Amino acid sequence: MLFDMIKEAEHKAGVAAPPPEPRRLSAADKEVVQLFVERLRRQILAEMAENGETAGSIGERPDDA
Repeated sequence: MLFDMIKEAEHKAGVAAPPPEPRRLSAADKEVVQLFVERLRRQILAEMAENGETAGSIGERPDDA
């Protein structure tokens, strides 16, 4: 609550600091993200295969086929 009050007071006074720059990902962070994306991609493709879908059919409506 206190932080909200401070933000509101800063906003009204026009002295709100800009948000800090996000920190850069380390090599280890990038590796974790890459592995997660690969795992997610495999899972999506496996689910699509179970449903008889193809990668080209993503976003198609039944009328488009």
